Amino acid sequence: MRALLIVNPNATSTTPRYRSMVARAIGSAIELSVVSTNHRGHARQLAADSHNYDLVIGFGGDGTVNEVVNGLIDPETGRSRGPRLGVIPGGNVNVFARAAGISPDPTEATEQLIESIASARTRALNLGCLNWHENDKNQNRVFNFSAGIGLDATVIHEVDRLRRIGNPPSRSMYFVAAAKTILATSRSRNPKPLALVTGERQRTDLAVALVTTTDPWTYIKDRPIRPTPGASFDGGIDMMAVTSGSAAAVFRAAQVLVSGKTPRGQTILHLHDQETIVLESVEVLPLQADGEAIGFAKRLQITSLPRALEIHY
Repeated sequence: MRALLIVNPNATSTTPRYRSMVARAIGSAIELSVVSTNHRGHARQLAADSHNYDLVIGFGGDGTVNEVVNGLIDPETGRSRGPRLGVIPGGNVNVFARAAGISPDPTEATEQLIESIASARTRALNLGCLNWHENDKNQNRVFNFSAGIGLDATVIHEVDRLRRIGNPPSRSMYFVAAAKTILATSRSRNPKPLALVTGERQRTDLAVALVTTTDPWTYIKDRPIRPTPGASFDGGIDMMAVTSGSAAAVFRAAQVLVSGKTPRGQTILHLHDQETIVLESVEVLPLQADGEAIGFAKRLQITSLPRALEIHY
């Protein structure tokens, strides 16, 4: 077996010591090439050019793994280009790895991957694909565990801006950005900027929509945040949305989520195991995929990709 290890040297846990340890351990079991990324989008390019490998391993956070997956999957067909996926978690949260049954500890994950290769243990995952129009082009992006347009994406875009000007990432940064965004949206002329489109004349106005392929949506430390507890890599797309535009309703849903519970009630909408979800807005809104800022759109089509990729776990 030939494998390519794609390393994000800027990820939280990808220290030189860990990189050497992981490469040495995997390289003792299979034929391994190692390459480090040096700019955003590089992991996607490397994975897309990995035709001569049987396995591509992403060593980094959820953003790095998202790029690797987008290189391994043909967005036109929603199918893998060939190589299987391996993951060594190296970020702050590592939602995808944990949801896929991979240890969040890089050392343990390396041992788990080597054992999985030896025993040929793999799993086919259902993922999701985003389609939108931006800059006069049709755009697409595969997502592994979460996606969104509007409030959640606005928070991620703001945190991304703060990080680019030198602010270190922290939970408080996300909480402050979320609180400011919720208040600003509720006080705007359009406190429910989204619409769920289910037919030519069927539209449901929404304040926020959280879209997932699995459970949980994310973690706060070790506490899972579970807007869609029924979501699974074996099913379609799930969504939890808030139908009230009041700040109180959105904050209340956020408080329930932070506690580790799932919001319920008259202002909460749940969709489960969907093939396609379409969200629209009258204004251009930010987009996110797996916690990464990816663009802007007025209309977002979210499609399930059944058995899109095979992963060692």
